[in-house]
Amino acid sequence: DALALQYLAGAALVSRLVGALAFFLCAAPAASGAAARRRRWLLWLVAAVFLIEAAKTFWPDSPFNPALRLSASMTADDRRPTGSYESERGLIEWLRRHGQGRPVAAPFGLSASLLAYAGSPVLLHPKFETQRIRDKTAEYLAALYSDEDALAAYCARYGAGLLVYSADLLLDETGDGARYMSGRLPLRPESAAFRLHFKPEGLSRFRLLAENEDYRVYAVGRSTDLVHLGAHPPIYALAQFAPTPQADGTIALDIQGALKRREESRLKVLVARLLISARRPEQALTLYQEAFDAWPPDDRLRKEYDALRMNLDARKGP
Repeated sequence: DALALQYLAGAALVSRLVGALAFFLCAAPAASGAAARRRRWLLWLVAAVFLIEAAKTFWPDSPFNPALRLSASMTADDRRPTGSYESERGLIEWLRRHGQGRPVAAPFGLSASLLAYAGSPVLLHPKFETQRIRDKTAEYLAALYSDEDALAAYCARYGAGLLVYSADLLLDETGDGARYMSGRLPLRPESAAFRLHFKPEGLSRFRLLAENEDYRVYAVGRSTDLVHLGAHPPIYALAQFAPTPQADGTIALDIQGALKRREESRLKVLVARLLISARRPEQALTLYQEAFDAWPPDDRLRKEYDALRMNLDARKGP
């Protein structure tokens, strides 16, 4: 019973109980009486592990978290593109309103959310332990980084009415990304992924219906849906990535440079909004301008900037 209580205490601290923590917690009651005096180091070790795991669980982002400080010095910068919950919510809301129950071909990591919250049937799901879903995902990735006809054939084979394209399918160059998993890390301009990202108007088998900075929704084949005709977010502008054709027919993109500029722009906008809250609008205006120099603004940011500038002009008077 005592060992069970110790185990439950550890499980309450960590969702996936670390093996070493379980061992030490279970071994602690054995160190009693005279043995405890000889094994005092074991008690201190148990206490240290307990405190570290507690800090990791209850204060994961605290600057005083010893595990965070230790791991930060050994962790490389994350080169993966970061999406936003706002973009994912926008995608789910669009599918809930306009999906009409059509099956969706989407990245397997995203598909579960689309099934749960948008009510859209999905072709893939993240239960990657099954051989069937691994094979089906490999087939999807091979088609995605092949040409448009191959991707359309995949969608037709499994009955997809909509295709959800995620920007990280092209922008993630890490070992965790879809490009690496597909075995086709170099980009080819004729690939479906490249054209879905940069040249949707040139597609004949897919029609762009909706988009935000992280996701696009395409109709597969013929569709009566209204085609999206608005301005595209800058993340889909090829010029932002300094394209360089290669001798082997692939194309090199400065993805890391573009993502860095976008993150710098986002940070400057955040600081500008804080300066507005602190009633320092002149400095905020300067930061907005610097942010726009680093990365083109969307309509919402442009309206924020224009409203701030007009307010400042009104204060100055004629």
